[in-house]
Amino acid sequence: MVNHHEDFCAWAEQQAQLLWLGKYEEADIINVAGELKKASADRRGILKKNIRRIIESLIMIQVDPDLFDDLELDIIDFREGADAILKESPSLCRELEQIIDTQMQFGKLSVVHELLAKGVKCDAIDDVLLSPSQILGPWMPEREEIGAEDTKH
Repeated sequence: MVNHHEDFCAWAEQQAQLLWLGKYEEADIINVAGELKKASADRRGILKKNIRRIIESLIMIQVDPDLFDDLELDIIDFREGADAILKESPSLCRELEQIIDTQMQFGKLSVVHELLAKGVKCDAIDDVLLSPSQILGPWMPEREEIGAEDTKH
């Protein structure tokens, strides 16, 4: 029997075969369960990362509208990644509000650190609010909106 630490893919295929054949007593059930739990945590982590990156990018566009063209495709990619995970694991939708709230805080902090490192003033970031539909939906800051916000401050 292949050890899952030595060759994970061979081990996983072997375990799947044993389970499909109903040879449960031969399967490495403890490690299969552990790997399933890890896979679930990995997907949750990827979802969080995608949401945080969307938030960071949307905030950066609001701070520096010139970044729109650079970040637009990134936002679309991160949204597609988040959407794919939510479609394959719809139970994560129940956690979405909490995930967004947490990632909003992490995203704001990340942007503040990035801007401070560049010597850019970032007082208004705490005031940025993004709804779940703005984060995960097709919404993008309009160039006119961004310019209008700049003239207000």
